[in-house]
Amino acid sequence: MFKTTTSKLFLKNFSVIVFLLSAFSLAVYLMVTHNVENADRQKLQSLSDILMGPIDDPNEAEEIKNELIPDVMQSHGFLGDNPDKIALQWFDPKGQLLATKGTASITIPFDAAAKFQREKTSGLLLLTSPAVRDGVLIGYLRVGMKVCQSEKYKRGLITSLLIGITISLAASSFIVLFLVRQTLKPVEESIQKLTDFTADASHELKNPIMAIKSNGAVALQYSNGMRETDRTKFLAIIDAAEQINVTMTDLLSLAESEHELLNDALTFLKIVDLLDDLNADLKELSIAKSVELKWIITDGNLVIKGREEDIKLAIGNVIKNAIQYSNPGQEVVITCRNIGNKIVFEITDHGIGISEEDQPKVFDRFWRSNKARTHTSGGNGLGLAIVQSIVKRYKGTISIRSKLGEGTTFTISIPERR
Repeated sequence: MFKTTTSKLFLKNFSVIVFLLSAFSLAVYLMVTHNVENADRQKLQSLSDILMGPIDDPNEAEEIKNELIPDVMQSHGFLGDNPDKIALQWFDPKGQLLATKGTASITIPFDAAAKFQREKTSGLLLLTSPAVRDGVLIGYLRVGMKVCQSEKYKRGLITSLLIGITISLAASSFIVLFLVRQTLKPVEESIQKLTDFTADASHELKNPIMAIKSNGAVALQYSNGMRETDRTKFLAIIDAAEQINVTMTDLLSLAESEHELLNDALTFLKIVDLLDDLNADLKELSIAKSVELKWIITDGNLVIKGREEDIKLAIGNVIKNAIQYSNPGQEVVITCRNIGNKIVFEITDHGIGISEEDQPKVFDRFWRSNKARTHTSGGNGLGLAIVQSIVKRYKGTISIRSKLGEGTTFTISIPERR
């Protein structure tokens, strides 16, 4: 039980750490890349401002064709020995391309309203700036600059963050697992003591209860001259002792079912033989309730690895429940089949059913629906809790489908063991 709890707590805490680390890394990446892009834009803006400087008056716009821009570029360190990393385009006020410089390719159509653009094919960051002198628009200068180092820096940042996250998660997993185990250790010890106490108390109480029951039975055997009221009291004592005895037995079964399952104690059991034994054990109860048991086994050679008493107790308790809450003349259908690598049992009755709000509670200990709180129905509210505990012990699942007034189906699925 605690292995499952430990796993769940570990996964929840680990998921929180994964989320926090991912959110932190994303925030770092976005912040750093934003700063890098701003730096690239400022650099490009500075380059554009420097190149725009030599154009002093509208007449000089014509001198673009005489390589005014290239002279300016060559005199500035931005171009240097890397003309493939910078591209310049000069447009007239109508947007007609007049001159280009640099070997880097620009394919994005001219847009006077655009400011910063990114050329995906060549990796250029573009800036289009209007050239205005004495209030007159003389043209547009579009400057493109490759940001290879920035992209390389971003890729390096992503790699570093991924490595950091991986190392952090690996370290965190060990720390979280250790903390979860340390946190659950006192709880596990307390529950183990409580389980042991329940088992010990149930075991110790069985003998006095049996003594009470036996003494009551002996008194009834020699009931000559006994008043009818006294006889009724002795019957009530015997009945109460039997109910307590059943409860003690169920508590012992429940305590045992919560211990870890040892593989050495398991044997291969033939399903047909198990269900035949259950049929014989439940025959008296089904006859008393006038309920027919219908057994459907899809494969007579099906086997399950486990303890015979566990499987019988789990399936038997569900069938008993189905019989108890079926009306006379109805049938309870028990189906067993192999689905994938699981043995699946389905127990279906057509009895009183269970309301939707009560269905989540049926596996709670000592819980019984209002209709079950009668002496004739028997039971102490532990039957399905024992079933669930045994099924979990075998790493299986149990589910319920029910509709009030129409009946109930319990499905038990137990993985095959090799």
